[in-house]
Amino acid sequence: LNGVPVFIERHLARLLKSMARLDWEIKLPNLGVIAAELIERNQLDSGRAKIRLAISAGSGLLNDLSLGTDHLLWMTAFSAPDVPSCLSVCMAPWPRNERSPLAGLKCASYAENLIALDHARQKVFAETIFLNTQGHLCEAAMGNLFLVKNGILQTPSLVSGCLPGVTREVILELASRHGIACEERVLHLDDFHAADEIFITSATRGPVKVRNEAGNANAGEYTAKVRRLWDEEIRLESQAGSLPTRI
Repeated sequence: LNGVPVFIERHLARLLKSMARLDWEIKLPNLGVIAAELIERNQLDSGRAKIRLAISAGSGLLNDLSLGTDHLLWMTAFSAPDVPSCLSVCMAPWPRNERSPLAGLKCASYAENLIALDHARQKVFAETIFLNTQGHLCEAAMGNLFLVKNGILQTPSLVSGCLPGVTREVILELASRHGIACEERVLHLDDFHAADEIFITSATRGPVKVRNEAGNANAGEYTAKVRRLWDEEIRLESQAGSLPTRI
């Protein structure tokens, strides 16, 4: 936001945890300086932008997870898309495997998400919701899922196989800080249909209300409050934050 990465420490902490699960040890370069130069070169120091940091293991044996000597680390930056006021969603016809070794990792194996998202768009929906193999609510293709019922925020626990989203983490902290009841628990499809409010969270969008397959969209007070808290949090983060010189 305005040239300053928001919650960069949180994103990098998740990256390091993911690399640890693969037994990868990489000496990261001076990401702060590189990001600052990239933002400036791409003329993205005003308004909203998106930075993507990616790592490839390089060459090596297929049955060996070790990093190759030619492993790659690269960063891209581009304009962030506009935030929609509402997302229409349907249910994905394929389950998310919560027992997969990739569960909870943000990795380049993204074809499953894109195929499910394309399926939704062919049905004229903007997003899709995954159930896991147990039939429990998991996540959206491009974000985490929150429900509101009787004044309580509810989100699938990490055992559902959902990504530990940075925005999800921040929303949970904001709810706790501002006295909003919130639960991480097992959620079913009936909970989705019975919810008073539904919203999806992601780093580039924040919390966005959902319109389900029946065309219902409840722009309730809790979704609106969470959105205000999020907007204020990223504003303060961008004003107080700065690019780290060494991560």
